[in-house]
Amino acid sequence: MRRGFSLIEVLVALALVATAITALLGSATLMARQSGQLEQLTFASWAADNVLTELALTDPFPALGQRDGRGQLGPYPLHWRVVIQNTPEPGIRRIDVHVFAGNTESPDEHPITSLAGFALEPQ
Repeated sequence: MRRGFSLIEVLVALALVATAITALLGSATLMARQSGQLEQLTFASWAADNVLTELALTDPFPALGQRDGRGQLGPYPLHWRVVIQNTPEPGIRRIDVHVFAGNTESPDEHPITSLAGFALEPQ
């Protein structure tokens, strides 16, 4: 009686291992991509919070309209748009901060993140 594996058995085992390795590499690539997107989302959220805080400290009741700005936080260049509008309640303004990737100029682009805040008119 012979010991060992036949060529067919070895080829089937090799095909199974190759399929498993391909699936693992695909998962690892997806995880790496999502990790980078999560990092960019985190930095964009911090930037939106910084813009809203800076506005609250420098101009407690900002004028209506839109303002744009640029900056870099961590490794990411970012572009933000601040939209200030009235609310149905007098003396309260809504402030929306939309943060985009730094390479986008078009307002049609979807923001990475958005943050809303409110400002009360000083008495």
